[in-house]
Amino acid sequence: MEKRQKKILFLGNEANLDGAPLRLVELLDYYNDNNKDILLDLQLLSKGSHPEMYIGKVRKLKIKGIGIVQFLDRLAKRFLRYNIYDFFVKREKYTLFYANSIVCLPDAVHYKSLTPGSRVILHLRELETICRRVKDIEELLKQVDEFNVISVTVGDMLINRFGIDRSRINLTYSGTYLKQVDYTSKAILSQLTIGTCGGVFWRKGIEQFIQVANIIVKKYPNVKFEWLGPIGGNEKIIYGADLKKLELVDHFKFLGSSGDVLNVMKDWFLFLSTAKEEALGVSIIEAGSLGIPIICFEKSGGPGEILAHGGGVVVPYLDVSAMVAAIEMYIHDQEKYFQDSQIILREVQKYDISLSLPKIEVVINRNV
Repeated sequence: MEKRQKKILFLGNEANLDGAPLRLVELLDYYNDNNKDILLDLQLLSKGSHPEMYIGKVRKLKIKGIGIVQFLDRLAKRFLRYNIYDFFVKREKYTLFYANSIVCLPDAVHYKSLTPGSRVILHLRELETICRRVKDIEELLKQVDEFNVISVTVGDMLINRFGIDRSRINLTYSGTYLKQVDYTSKAILSQLTIGTCGGVFWRKGIEQFIQVANIIVKKYPNVKFEWLGPIGGNEKIIYGADLKKLELVDHFKFLGSSGDVLNVMKDWFLFLSTAKEEALGVSIIEAGSLGIPIICFEKSGGPGEILAHGGGVVVPYLDVSAMVAAIEMYIHDQEKYFQDSQIILREVQKYDISLSLPKIEVVINRNV
């Protein structure tokens, strides 16, 4: 009997320079370097702004909804009542479907049903609110063979909220490569910059970030605020109008995406995480690798987990006044600032993805 070729179909959301897509690039690079006998393909739900980031990483790249594949899919559905993506999957006979985020799980489970003997791994990077937005999520989770979770918080959520057995869950911290930074204690500068990272949408707490900026700038005109991450056209109009009405235009910048996050962060005084729900917080880890203290909301998930042993301040959920007080404390207390800088610098080292990639490889290899 002919031996079945080992093939993995990774399923991603979109190609942007943030979060899950960047972590997938790191995983693909590592897996290509260490498992050359296994074929890697990738399907994206949408194109995103940087599809080139996956060039050379996989054998085949398919993006749903664009190009010739979209055209063929429309023809197949119209005349044959057939899904072209299902055809590709059946033809390739994948041994493993690797969902890189929760939004990719429906496709992964569906493809598993088309491919006898295949398995599904879910790399879970989301908490309950996001998970619950996926239709039939509880039934889908039952079809997952193993989970790679990016934080203790995510693993506990699977066990306590969805009844997943602990034996199916693997803790594989999803940080990033932490560059060796020559840490030099910062003096309190005449102009201070407070920053955060992430896409501009509800989960990241953009409204709360602007509210904090409004209060702080009124009291400390030398403080600037920066938001690093993608922002849609509508959001830019909406929140740009807020900045004008609050007279914050000269004190607040939306920086957009960057391929060199550490270089942007290096001059930040504090990292302000206003996220309402954050499974871990890679940008927090990156800021911590620069010795930047963190302020975050409790009950937001991963940020509080990162700060469990210090390195910043955890304030009550959505308490803007408490965030303002924490910022003021750091402005006036240099000793506390330098102390927390050293603590967070030490605490984030366990999240270096070079420690997690071998663990992820083990999980993949026993399922492929």
